[in-house]
Amino acid sequence: DLATFARHHVEQQPRDAWGWLSLGLATRRLADNATAAAAFDSAMARLDTRGRARLNRIDRVLPPGDSARRANGSDAERAAYQRLYWAMSDPLWSRGGNESHTEYMARVTFAELRWTVDELGVRGADTDRGDIYIRYGPPSLVAAFGAQHGSTGGNPVDAITLSTIWAYDTGLMFV
Repeated sequence: DLATFARHHVEQQPRDAWGWLSLGLATRRLADNATAAAAFDSAMARLDTRGRARLNRIDRVLPPGDSARRANGSDAERAAYQRLYWAMSDPLWSRGGNESHTEYMARVTFAELRWTVDELGVRGADTDRGDIYIRYGPPSLVAAFGAQHGSTGGNPVDAITLSTIWAYDTGLMFV
């Protein structure tokens, strides 16, 4: 459904970067890497410099020590490192496209669409959930547990505590 909606949207508004990002996400999840890569390239070309830099921050997947070392370099050094990183992380370098980078962009886009709260100035990729999702990918299991607090004799519930657990096949779990 998202792919259909995004295709229609970019036909109507071809300059909208978020339409292209949505198309990239949808086609990546449909295993159409070539279309996803082209859509993400189109989106990045339409974003301003600040938006492009924020979404394509490589430190989202680097170990903290490497992130700190990269932050001290010049813009040209950081750009060169980023190009090298994505080239080296592509397991199928002999095939066209870079599936690792395309998957990264799909995760960033999902996090932005899922956890952004414009009214509060919260960007989804910069949240704790977004950080985990981008770094580790979609969890193998998601479970949510809730408890009601403050209910007294038929009065409305004052508060509900909700805990969400993300579990990965690697044994990682986040609450």
